Amino acid sequence: MDHHARLRAQRRLRPRPVRPLRRLRAAGDALHDRRPRGRPADRPRRGLRGRPRPARRAPRPQLGAAAPVIAEHRYTVFASDLVRSRQFYENRLGCTLSELDENGFVATRDGLRVEVEGGAVRRKFSKKWLAEAGLYITLVVDDFDAMLAELKERDAPFLDDVTELGDGRRVTGIADPDGVLYEIREA
Repeated sequence: MDHHARLRAQRRLRPRPVRPLRRLRAAGDALHDRRPRGRPADRPRRGLRGRPRPARRAPRPQLGAAAPVIAEHRYTVFASDLVRSRQFYENRLGCTLSELDENGFVATRDGLRVEVEGGAVRRKFSKKWLAEAGLYITLVVDDFDAMLAELKERDAPFLDDVTELGDGRRVTGIADPDGVLYEIREA
């Protein structure tokens, strides 16, 4: 008889422990007989290896009136042609440009900061290029009419006419030379 067969035979012959039945009780008594769960307040919290855990951190403040919110909108866009992109952001969008390095620049306007870096491969625009756009940036403006008039004066390449949303706000869109979509939305 091999080792495993001997172990199986011993298991069959060894009596199994008898488990006591649970005490019968009325439906309402179950809550009173139960031990309190959890760790007693005087015992320190322990980690997986038995060491005391550090105390819990204070909860982070919720955003709102108590915590100041700093709104900085910063994006990085890769361009295939820096000269065309520079002309678009300066002449069409009306951004202020500053040099990032020899391979890029920063376009800023009204809380928007777009870092444009070179090195992207020129995309072929198919009929469905709008659905394949890589980045979609929404600019919410307070004075939609003034922004629209300025963009028209700058001869910005609009994608479509002004559309009115279900809640009454108006929206339009433009695209940069590499297909980055900018949605201009009324606040």
